[in-house]
Amino acid sequence: MKNKCLVTFILLDLLGHPIKNAKYQIKNGNNLIAEGLTNSKGAIVDISRDKGVVLDVYFQNILNQMQLISRVCLEKSHAIVKLYSPSVLIKTQLREKGKTGQYSRKTYKVKKGDTLLKISKDTNCKIEEIQIINKIKDANKISEGQILKLPLNKVNNGEPKKVNNSPNINNKVAIKDNHDDKDDHWFGTIVKAPDWMPDISADKIYNHIKDQILNSTAPELKNMNAESQDTGNPKQNISNYKPSVIFPFKVKPINDIDGELSNYYWGAKLNDTNASMAIFGRNRSGNRKHAGRDLYSNCKPVSKAESGFEVVAIASGKVIASQGFYLQTNQVSIRHKTDDGREFVIRYGELDPKSITLKVGDPVKQGQILGKTGVMKNKNGPAAIPIAGKTAHNVSMLHFEYFTGNGFSLDDASNLTIKEHGLYSRRDDVADPLAILLEGYRNSFDLQLPQTTSQKSIGNRIPISNLTTSANARLFIQEWEGKYLTPDGQGTYYYDDSKGYCTIGWGHLVGQSSCKALGKKALKDFISISQAKTYFEEDVLKHEAYVKKAIQVPLYQYEFDALVSLAFNIGNIAIKAPNLCKLINESNYKDGPKEMLDINKITVNGKKVPDLGLTKRRNSEYQLFIKGTYDARH
Repeated sequence: MKNKCLVTFILLDLLGHPIKNAKYQIKNGNNLIAEGLTNSKGAIVDISRDKGVVLDVYFQNILNQMQLISRVCLEKSHAIVKLYSPSVLIKTQLREKGKTGQYSRKTYKVKKGDTLLKISKDTNCKIEEIQIINKIKDANKISEGQILKLPLNKVNNGEPKKVNNSPNINNKVAIKDNHDDKDDHWFGTIVKAPDWMPDISADKIYNHIKDQILNSTAPELKNMNAESQDTGNPKQNISNYKPSVIFPFKVKPINDIDGELSNYYWGAKLNDTNASMAIFGRNRSGNRKHAGRDLYSNCKPVSKAESGFEVVAIASGKVIASQGFYLQTNQVSIRHKTDDGREFVIRYGELDPKSITLKVGDPVKQGQILGKTGVMKNKNGPAAIPIAGKTAHNVSMLHFEYFTGNGFSLDDASNLTIKEHGLYSRRDDVADPLAILLEGYRNSFDLQLPQTTSQKSIGNRIPISNLTTSANARLFIQEWEGKYLTPDGQGTYYYDDSKGYCTIGWGHLVGQSSCKALGKKALKDFISISQAKTYFEEDVLKHEAYVKKAIQVPLYQYEFDALVSLAFNIGNIAIKAPNLCKLINESNYKDGPKEMLDINKITVNGKKVPDLGLTKRRNSEYQLFIKGTYDARH
């Protein structure tokens, strides 16, 4: 696991108080790694990713927007990072007249003769706290009648709790320690680790400090079968942490983004071009909307219809319903409570009745098998599900519904379906389960490509021979290249690119002539999505080889990915971008990528002029190279 980093984030306000229930997202470029709410200690616990990966940490601000507050490069095996944010949205219970809320926010009206010193003494608050909250730059400039906010202090028996200031830190964090490269862990200035024996492994130190911060009981530290950290072979178990949520399948559904039925992608949004009947909120017959998301497990002719994948519990909980659903399938509804304190109900629908053994009241553990996806049947046998390009096929699927409990009991499953309003009517707390499915997906199926155990980094960069194009880079390139889909989503049209050359799929060059000259009708003739994917993978390998031949020095994964994207667009970078290759091969990682920014011109009337689209792409690739940001928005 020495190529992995395990990190815990702690979110604090400017006064050093933990901010709980703050909505967060952690991304690697455009790839969502995790999302949810911070726990009671303001923590996001145990995010594990490959070294060299850059994580962007977002929190919801007071405008309900996800705001980037930190960018963290994972360069050490373990890290605990404190983040400070003055503008995250937290749901606090204010003190009302006659009631004692959990938190109180007081104000003070400045009177004649008041000074901040006098106000701080009268209110038992620090001057610095009052200045920070009210954005007062000059402590001598307050005016009579001015309303000052006072620190949000935890109430303890009616008395405000005194707080200490914590130093603000720069939230642009690189998890590294240049003082001693032998110590493959980084804990900043949060807690000074005890002066333990040198053969205590980094993961034990990490867990001990994490438990101190989260006010848990620190584990007993025993030096049993633990080799010295100096040897580079510590006994570590970084990957055995328990995620809050997992995916309900043990394998990816066949309507995954690259699956057999990708045009019915379960994770699409309503305004996406690949939105389908499988997603939440999609219009259905009878003036209704789809109440869940469907995860497909197999698609077979009606005559061969059969049950599909095993369905597992995404978190621990208790069964509140186990009964019939519709079309001769069953459902299991579970009240879940995650380790980070979230509570909700999941209805696992369209299960094979014979595969279910659970009954109401049974406890369920995360990962426990609930049953298998079933076969929907009508009176004549297995039902035919309308699937583009397939005739009389049945799809075995999991129908996944999410109930928040907002305004309803989480222990009552009797009204999940409002029977008097029809079979498809749901109670008002039904919500889109996309976020929780994505969280589980990323916890169950790590999108980062594995790195070989034989890698030896130079300055944490990886030898070029050990690098391959990442999954993130593939998505990044596809976003920039684009494609022209047929109306049914099953194929991609031939088209002429900006140079007038015939192209298909994601930028696959058919020939250096127009489609018409090559006997193809642009935006009429097409190939299958499957064939387009084959061409794309061949093109990735081809341009990856250009990069490996042109560059001899080690690179971070995201640096390599940026060069592959560049090559995919311009061709052999050794020929098309010699200055860039020369500088990078001199280990000039700062100036080398700047050469990308000049490769943005096209010929117009015999003159080279900047092209807006190429300028945007070059800047995006440059940002990827220097920051690890997979952002293909344009």
